[in-house]
Amino acid sequence: MGSDAIIYGMIQGCGVGSRLGDRKRFYRHNRSVLADLPTTDAYPPLVRDMFAVTFGPMLTWKVHAIHFGWATKNFAEDWPEWEAKFHALLRRLVWFSATVHVDCEYDGKLTAEYVILPESIEQWQQDPIQLGNAWAASYNGWIAGWDPPS
Repeated sequence: MGSDAIIYGMIQGCGVGSRLGDRKRFYRHNRSVLADLPTTDAYPPLVRDMFAVTFGPMLTWKVHAIHFGWATKNFAEDWPEWEAKFHALLRRLVWFSATVHVDCEYDGKLTAEYVILPESIEQWQQDPIQLGNAWAASYNGWIAGWDPPS
């Protein structure tokens, strides 16, 4: 028997620049990165089918949303390993902010928020897009067995 856990959130894809061409280029880059994710992964997984991207008329306004989510059990102790996988993904995407909600039935709730630092945005203007994203992270809440970074 285990306790339910839901992990879900959104990555705000970057729309730097008012030119539609830039926004489309960033959208295509992010779609390509997500398409390259594996279809299977060791637990805790981070796989392609967890993600969906919106882009198009009435679905975006200067930025695109990348939604994700999955359900599992007994996740609290696996948060650090999954967060490391999520960080590796963020390093490959073009984005402004990301939020992850972890809702563990018996082990608590956690919200992790990531905000890109300005020096990363400047790198995206190059062609091809240069990555090496740096961000600030904040955590609200608690899940069993995890201590937030100091």
